[in-house]
Amino acid sequence: MLVGLWKPTIYLPMENTVDMDMGMVIHHELIHLKRKDLWVKAFTLGASALHWFNPLVHILQKDIHTWSELSCD
Repeated sequence: MLVGLWKPTIYLPMENTVDMDMGMVIHHELIHLKRKDLWVKAFTLGASALHWFNPLVHILQKDIHTWSELSCD
């Protein structure tokens, strides 16, 4: 998981990593960092907070999250 807007940090699980390729996990998170996905998700969170009454904003937020994850894989 990538956390932090100004000082991004990658947090990795301590357990259940037997079936994971940690190199791929780190690469996935670094792509999020390179594409500034945290800033995009923070902006969409702010937009959905301001436009809580608009269902299109919530649909857009969900789609941005989905496409952000799929583009990194």
